[in-house]
Amino acid sequence: MNAELAEVNGGPGMVFSGLGRVVATVTFDFDADGRIITIHNVANPDKLQAIADGTTRDIGRPSS
Repeated sequence: MNAELAEVNGGPGMVFSGLGRVVATVTFDFDADGRIITIHNVANPDKLQAIADGTTRDIGRPSS
């Protein structure tokens, strides 16, 4: 299983993949102070097709 930070639907998220396919995505909504207020998890293969086709952009890795 791999987890990558990526831009998903125009915002920050994570893409989870394994065995050569995208398994799920997680995206976040933030309030004005930058706190996470909503977490969206998508695991429906039909909805993940755009991600599986490579329609994401790398947003970098967090600093260590």
